[in-house]
Amino acid sequence: MAIFSIIGTGPGAREYILPAAWEEAAGADTLLGSPRSLEHFLGLGKKALPLRGEGYREAENYIRSHRHAERIALLVSGDPGFHSYLSVIRRSFSPSEYRVIPGLSSLQLAFARIGLPWQEALLLSAHGREIPDAADRRPLFYLTDRKNGPGTIARGLMAAGMGDRTVWVLENLSYPGEKISRVAVAELAAREKEYARCVMIVE
Repeated sequence: MAIFSIIGTGPGAREYILPAAWEEAAGADTLLGSPRSLEHFLGLGKKALPLRGEGYREAENYIRSHRHAERIALLVSGDPGFHSYLSVIRRSFSPSEYRVIPGLSSLQLAFARIGLPWQEALLLSAHGREIPDAADRRPLFYLTDRKNGPGTIARGLMAAGMGDRTVWVLENLSYPGEKISRVAVAELAAREKEYARCVMIVE
């Protein structure tokens, strides 16, 4: 029997939160998550504990201390299984101890926005600056961060011989300030622009 829940809250906007996520959160006593993840759920009237910095450590400690006395739900952006808390939580807890509610990820929304299927895409994280071989012509999906943004990744692609490819930069997906731009890898590599929260797709 599951003792706590891990709930995917989608890419950000309220309309992308799945009904199953609302139902699971409504059945919890305590909600843990980043301020952004908790934002839409405050109206449920649950005890809400915002996590900051290395929040997974705080979440793990709270779950260990309170899991038998409270129904706890850990809210995570996107989908729990895609570069999220699930990979960390499963190191400390058995799958029988938690229930996972999937969410719509930035990956799915990004490919939907540009009308491109993603079943053959290579899914990468900017944290490791992963650059595949130039001969690999599959679509590439990148989660970016402040240190390794679109320009940095594009320069890595250039060095790997992929300057001829095209990049989609998708900023603030699902939010009112959403912006989508299409640019050549070579042009993006030459820019010094700082981007908002974004993901990249290389065609």
